[in-house]
Amino acid sequence: MQDVEEEKNKVTIEKDKTSAILHSIGDGVFVVDRDLRIILLNEVASKLCGIKIEEAMGKKYHEVFRFIYEDLSEERVNDKFIKDAITTGNMQEMSNHTLLVQKAETKYLYLTVPLR
Repeated sequence: MQDVEEEKNKVTIEKDKTSAILHSIGDGVFVVDRDLRIILLNEVASKLCGIKIEEAMGKKYHEVFRFIYEDLSEERVNDKFIKDAITTGNMQEMSNHTLLVQKAETKYLYLTVPLR
């Protein structure tokens, strides 16, 4: 029984560390499971998409985040980087000239800089 309690404590400590890191990052970060449901979301991402963290949790990412190509003549979804991350298991970069459409239908341009 003591071993189970120790494991629970270890899990709680790791979860708290992960949460602290996630919420201290200056970039918007969200994590989805294999069913594309949001399982983690930081405050920056919440503000960027215009939805409260509690509202976003458990929803499919495309219900919360709408990424489109900058060319507004035809609104086309640009979320290949998310699908590639799930397929490959590797972090992907969002292509330049990608817009994030907020809940209130406001469009914002976000460019990514690769981490080296």
